Amino acid sequence: ELEKIADEVIYRALYSYMKHEGTNMFETYQDRPHAYGHTWSPRFEPAAKLMHGHAVGIGMAFGATLALEMGWIKKDDRDRIVALCASIGLSVYHPILEDTELMLKGQKNMRRKRGSSGLWAPLPAGIGSCAFAGEVPPDLLTSAIEEHKNYCASFPGEGKGEEMYLSDLGLE
Repeated sequence: ELEKIADEVIYRALYSYMKHEGTNMFETYQDRPHAYGHTWSPRFEPAAKLMHGHAVGIGMAFGATLALEMGWIKKDDRDRIVALCASIGLSVYHPILEDTELMLKGQKNMRRKRGSSGLWAPLPAGIGSCAFAGEVPPDLLTSAIEEHKNYCASFPGEGKGEEMYLSDLGLE
């Protein structure tokens, strides 16, 4: 039964991925929902020496808080998204997020990668739906980081996951 469920989850994920990427091999279109969690993480992942999955988990959790701040989702949705990430051992917060300069450089790099037409940050617009933030102004970024930090302070380890650093697995 578990194998059947796992097969269905993998099938749906691959179907969604191919639906968006099958005709987009050179990433010329930027409406890519599966890039959720990958807007800021490429910049802070190496700086904090995080495992990739943990960096993306932090990016997804932060993205949910940002979507909440933007009025795209309700608090219950944000809480559900972040709790799911945390429940499977992923990190949902790291103090590197508070390095606003690093985060803004990450946005600049991502704009360039995504064709300079905007940030195109995929964020939740409800459970199972997404929308794309064309831009995230510095003041909104800063307030969302502060809100996310405060929210994650109540999590075990303040949102840090299991074996989150490269050094935890001897990979550094």
